[in-house]
Amino acid sequence: MVLELSGTQAEPVTTQLLETDAKTIPFNFLLTPIFICFEALMVGFILGGALMLAEKQDGTAKALRISPFGAGRYIVSKTLLFSLVGTLYAALICVLTVGFQINWGLFLLLSFFGTAVFTMIGLAYTSPFHDMSGWFFSMVVLLSVNMLPVISYSSPSFTPVWMKLIPSYPILMAYRSAMFGGTIEWGYTLLSIGAWGVLSYLLAQVFVQRNHLKGVKA
Repeated sequence: MVLELSGTQAEPVTTQLLETDAKTIPFNFLLTPIFICFEALMVGFILGGALMLAEKQDGTAKALRISPFGAGRYIVSKTLLFSLVGTLYAALICVLTVGFQINWGLFLLLSFFGTAVFTMIGLAYTSPFHDMSGWFFSMVVLLSVNMLPVISYSSPSFTPVWMKLIPSYPILMAYRSAMFGGTIEWGYTLLSIGAWGVLSYLLAQVFVQRNHLKGVKA
């Protein structure tokens, strides 16, 4: 009305669809990818860290320091174990909520490598700590930052560049495509998860070697 009184022509408004082939996700399924990403995939981060602290408290870490086990094999063994557990946990949640009609190939790969990344980050992060109290409260802050991509998941129009640097972002968005269909940024997803996998392993190698297995050659 104001524009009509002033005699000014309104500028045309254009609408841009982010995903033209995306379908409406049922509300009761909408939170399933979030629950899987920040519950099942965090098994290695939380339990791996708790077991590492237990190894320090019961003296197992001292035995590992004089064994030929090595930091590399220590990290790989923990990562493989929790990756399998996280994948099975994620698949169970998916079957009991969404069902079997999903892209299982993509879903299982995301679950395995996503759990692997978070497990290695957890091992690197936990290695300097010696007790559960300090580790737990600081871990809550780290996990809270890791959950920020939920904002972009709920409101795709808010996706700043820094949000895509968080390791959970590509996994969460790819989960939505695997479970409900839609487009997926293959280049970004593969590059991001691969880069985080390499970076998390290098960080775990350095910190576990320095803080948990002192004096043991990798």
